[in-house]
Amino acid sequence: MIAICVGCCDSTPANDPMCRTFGNTCKISAIPTSKATVVAGSDRTISPDLARWRAKRARSHTVDVAGASHSVYVSHPKEVADVIESAARAASK
Repeated sequence: MIAICVGCCDSTPANDPMCRTFGNTCKISAIPTSKATVVAGSDRTISPDLARWRAKRARSHTVDVAGASHSVYVSHPKEVADVIESAARAASK
């Protein structure tokens, strides 16, 4: 399994505000994952510094996308796809 985020989640679903808000009861933390965090360098919604701090706390590989806004998946799809492919390769080893 691959866990990719843009800095809005924490190391476990129990600590993730989105999971708490929407009542997600998934057990992702129990499944071995390859974690990567995409940090949108020009994000004005989630501070890039906060995203980096959370990625470090989650022991996640961090990829900075300079100039990317909060919608990094839309504005920089190639960079995000590269992160996903790299995480998939790492998880399959």
